[in-house]
Amino acid sequence: MSALTKQSYIESTGCKKILLFGFPHSGTSILKTIIGHIDSVEEYLLETDTIDNISTNKPFMICKTPYCKDDYFSDKYKDYIKIFIIRNPLFIFSSLNKRFDYNIPTHPSFNHSFNLYEYTIKKFIEYNNTDRKDIYTIKYEELFDK
Repeated sequence: MSALTKQSYIESTGCKKILLFGFPHSGTSILKTIIGHIDSVEEYLLETDTIDNISTNKPFMICKTPYCKDDYFSDKYKDYIKIFIIRNPLFIFSSLNKRFDYNIPTHPSFNHSFNLYEYTIKKFIEYNNTDRKDIYTIKYEELFDK
């Protein structure tokens, strides 16, 4: 889908909320910071997947969570522009290994498992090939392509 079509969607819906999500160490924090430095975007500093009752004079507000959930593709998030970022698993898991000294947590509330990555990448592939105007898919490696 072209960016112009998506831009028209954003303008026609009056959508102000942006949800950025993916998988831990896939680039959600750096991309949120980059987008948050745009003058027309207010950056919500804490990790969250909802924006409620927050006042801003800017046309957009962005929040982020490092995880992908089925809810993000449901009517519950119909008022959000969704940015879904993914990264090569080699770099994700080498970063996680370094951070957690080769003992990557798999607790349900703090899950960094390969199974969860597999679920996330399947969702990414599914929504990368969709005509939905409210979802942008980004590969981390493409952020820095020349």
